[in-house]
Amino acid sequence: MANSMAVSVGLIGALGDMARLYIRRWMDWHVYFFVFPYFTDLRRLDSHSNVHVHACDHPSKRAELDSAFADLIQSGRLTTHKDGHGVSRSSDVIIYSVESSNIVQCIKTYAPSTKLNAIVAGQTSVKAQEIRAFEEHMPEDVSIISLHSMHGPSVSTKGQPLVLIPHRVVDREHLSQMRALVLPFESKIIEIPWKTHDDITADTQAVTHVAFLSMGAAWSAVGIYPWFSAAYNGNTLVEKVKVAIAMRIYFSKWHVYAGLAVLNESARGQIRQFAKSARELFELMIQEKEEEFTERVMAAAKAVFGGNQTPLLHNLLQSEDDAKISSNGIVL
Repeated sequence: MANSMAVSVGLIGALGDMARLYIRRWMDWHVYFFVFPYFTDLRRLDSHSNVHVHACDHPSKRAELDSAFADLIQSGRLTTHKDGHGVSRSSDVIIYSVESSNIVQCIKTYAPSTKLNAIVAGQTSVKAQEIRAFEEHMPEDVSIISLHSMHGPSVSTKGQPLVLIPHRVVDREHLSQMRALVLPFESKIIEIPWKTHDDITADTQAVTHVAFLSMGAAWSAVGIYPWFSAAYNGNTLVEKVKVAIAMRIYFSKWHVYAGLAVLNESARGQIRQFAKSARELFELMIQEKEEEFTERVMAAAKAVFGGNQTPLLHNLLQSEDDAKISSNGIVL
């Protein structure tokens, strides 16, 4: 690829929030791009001259797509297509930016049109199905180097973790090309296997999100907004943060959390345990086994927070009479 030539980056699902974020970052910033095979360094080039985006979404949204990127189309920096076949045939790098629930069928449909010696990637939050679909349907000359920005589209990419997954690299220059392509995001690049990625998202996101969704379901069941409840309003900072995180999740796209909680194979055991623990704690409550309930909750708190429990568990349990102070200083 010559210095003066542009790399063609394809986005299938370009109307998605993360795809829009990626496109704007490429267009609004200078891009470091690895020019190969004639050079062995990163050259700072104007993004207008070295990245051309090929974009598509659902065929029924072609008019919306043209309207959303009208300025880039007019400037010659972006070309829209009616579907993923056009994007796949035209692009050196093809990024599937679609929901986890649709990724397998999408890859199966457009994989036969993939450009010779291209790079394919997915932007889903769950990699197991995505990687398997790539393996099954992509030609052997295609590199599979997936990615995932570990943040939402409303957050700046700068300083945020971005995972690169070099699953199948058929040309050693392809990995350098992908590293360079994401440099404008100014993210913290982490290269790990897909299984490690799914384990991390299960540990840090899946059960956490289910817990906050359960909080929202509880508020709905009792018919009160948490900021009007004495249990949250005017209480500790931690309680306010819990409400804020829960509301952020509810205001986000549902398919992101469905993917994390349902489609992530690494999270299924954790989700089952969460449901089992919630049921058992509820049984202790309705049986009025206060001591057993307290011991179980405090044991879990100690396992998670160690000796730093007091700020997080302040007023967790309080009787109708005077608060009972435990031997370690936690208000019960």
